[in-house]
Order: sequence, then structure tokens, then C-alpha cells
Amino acid sequence: MVERVDIVTERLVIRPISQEMAPDIFAAVVSSADDISRWMAWADGITYEDEVAFVDSAVTGWDQGVMWAFTFWQDERLIGGVGLNRHGMAYLRRAELGYWIRTEAAGRGLTTEAAAAVVEFGFRVLGLHRLELHASPGNSASHRVAEKVGFSKEGEHRDATMGRSGFLDTYSYGLLESDPRMVLDPLEFRAQG
Repeated sequence: MVERVDIVTERLVIRPISQEMAPDIFAAVVSSADDISRWMAWADGITYEDEVAFVDSAVTGWDQGVMWAFTFWQDERLIGGVGLNRHGMAYLRRAELGYWIRTEAAGRGLTTEAAAAVVEFGFRVLGLHRLELHASPGNSASHRVAEKVGFSKEGEHRDATMGRSGFLDTYSYGLLESDPRMVLDPLEFRAQG
């Protein structure tokens, strides 16, 4: 099992999801549900019970080595979520990156910083070889994050995800451990005490 670590960057503390975070995560998602659910249907009409169930699955997923879900904090305030989900068998050494941010914190490069930090966690700590992400064509903010971190666009998938208005196409992006990518300085992995 991979040890839970906090990731510290210049502006953020990125913490593995834990049960006591459920109220903060729920409040953050609800405050920005209109923007998040446009691209991710899970945020549309989310309930506190839904959030608790997700948090439980994230904690279990970490223990099982299939999901590494984090929240990112600035000045002790939860402003977003970022994480990796394993694809296929462990020997494939690949996972999918996902992220979201509170509306009021968007546009300041914080999601890019959190995503770049978790990419390094994936390659350095988890030993992954390939990361993927998917973003709908209209979600220009997500595309900017992917490209700034170092991902390359690889293809398009029809009706591959859901937003609140229904099915959405996605562009797929990939990043190999050997590809050039954003390198954060400072970046620190701290074992949780």
C-alpha cells in the first residue's frame, strides 16, 4: 500500500481525502456546482450522502491501490480536488488524472499547480508510466491545465462523458513519464503524521 502523503507546493497543500473532509468537500462542490456540473454530471444535484459515499470510496480506493484522491487547500481553505484513478491492470502502470476547482478560485493557476504536483506523485511515488485525461471540447480551462502541465492531445471520443445537459464528447490527452512536463519548485512530499 502507498503511504498517504501531503504534497506541498509554493501556494498549496494537497492532502489525501479523508472522512473528516466530507463537509468541506461538499461545501466546495455545492458552492460551484453550476460550473462543475456543466462538465461533470456527478456535481449536479449532489447530496451530502453522495459526498460521504465518494469520500469512503476514495479512502478505500487508496488502500486498494486503484485511486489516489486529493483535495487542495490554500490558506487552510479547501479550493478543489485532484486525483488519479488506475486504468486496467497494475502492470500497465497507467492512470487517469481528474480535477475541479471552486469557481471563485479559478483563473489563478491553482488547478495547474495542483495537477502538476499530482502528476509528479504519480510518476515518482506510484511509479506510473502513462497518465491520461479527458476534457470536453468546450472546457477550455481544462484544456489549458492539461497543456500547461505537459499533456499532448491524442484523440477525440464521441459521447464519452456526461455533463448536466447530457452526453459530451471528449478530447483525450496523454503524458508519459519520459515526456517534458511542468516541474514545480518547491515541491515536497510529506508523510502524514
